[in-house]
Amino acid sequence: MELENKELCKKCGGHCCQMGGCEYFVSDFTDLSFKALDSILKEGRVCISAIPQFGIVNRKIICTPFLTLRARNIGRDVIDLLSFETQCASLTKDGCFYDFEHRPSGGKHLIPRPNKKCSIDYDPKEKMKEWMPYQNALRKLVKKYTGKSAEVKFKEDIIDFIYTFSTIPLDNISADRLSKLKELIEHLLLSNPDETKAAFARLKQENHKLIYTPEE
Repeated sequence: MELENKELCKKCGGHCCQMGGCEYFVSDFTDLSFKALDSILKEGRVCISAIPQFGIVNRKIICTPFLTLRARNIGRDVIDLLSFETQCASLTKDGCFYDFEHRPSGGKHLIPRPNKKCSIDYDPKEKMKEWMPYQNALRKLVKKYTGKSAEVKFKEDIIDFIYTFSTIPLDNISADRLSKLKELIEHLLLSNPDETKAAFARLKQENHKLIYTPEE
């Protein structure tokens, strides 16, 4: 199994990288103390991101942020819990800024395939669980960099995410990715009624037409 194929990546122009930065695995780091994580963030190429976790409490759908690290995206802050993905900041005209050895493991374990059909050879859920012991340190860093709790910052990002999804053209998004985005949006709308109202109010104020609603 070939984990690096520069010719294939060159032909597609780094399509995966244009969708956002790769995930980091816990195993990518030798030290994940608060101090070490802070130093990593200050380098500017890594951000704290969040994986939305949905559940039911008192018959209501809730959404909470599970924090991880990934490569930072162009135009995004070092605390980027939830956003409509932009190009990875480490993608250059010659390919990835990192050589294969120092690349985030999410990228190293992306198997190149023709026609932009790349796949991964790991279980994302299992890799996510490995970040569980570091949630407290990551939350403290969200607070340090934003002055807000992870929950408050996450809710703000949800508003921006819903707003952005309703204002950008969807023609260039692959059918598979669009399907996943719509599923995420539906869950966010159901689990975050206040944030949904705020996003829709912003859209109405700016005279944007909703291009997608859960009923579609």
